[in-house]
Amino acid sequence: MKRFAPVVVLCFLMFGTLAQAQTSYLGLYSGTYAAIGLQYTTEPIRFSIGLDPFWYGFGITGAVDTKLGGFTLSPSPDIRLDGYFGAGVNAGFYFNSFFFSGSGLLADAHGLVGLEYKLPNMNYSLYAEIQLGARILPSFNFYPGGRVGINFR
Repeated sequence: MKRFAPVVVLCFLMFGTLAQAQTSYLGLYSGTYAAIGLQYTTEPIRFSIGLDPFWYGFGITGAVDTKLGGFTLSPSPDIRLDGYFGAGVNAGFYFNSFFFSGSGLLADAHGLVGLEYKLPNMNYSLYAEIQLGARILPSFNFYPGGRVGINFR
């Protein structure tokens, strides 16, 4: 029963956030811990799940990230980049890992900074972000990471 308590709390937080959502959309991404993944964003929180056959052996990963603030860059009058910064956590389970024998858990906490380009007259946006964090499992160390993706608005 105690094992399910974190899952129940996460579900309440997720559904409570969804009830207050004003902007929500789906997206696809590739990045650290996930060769390909699906994400659901309800501003300012993003939920992600991905498959990773490369980084640590085959694995399933999930992440929750939140945008804490934003900024705008306009390198030319026709191009506008929406920037953001925030924080998040990743967790995953790996089968046949290269770094630890057999299967194992992976977890980290990270900060992130990204840029998003909303394509003119389209419901798509492209983004890239950098993540810097501390891996907690299977061992403690610092790492750089990131992701690129497309959002379907």
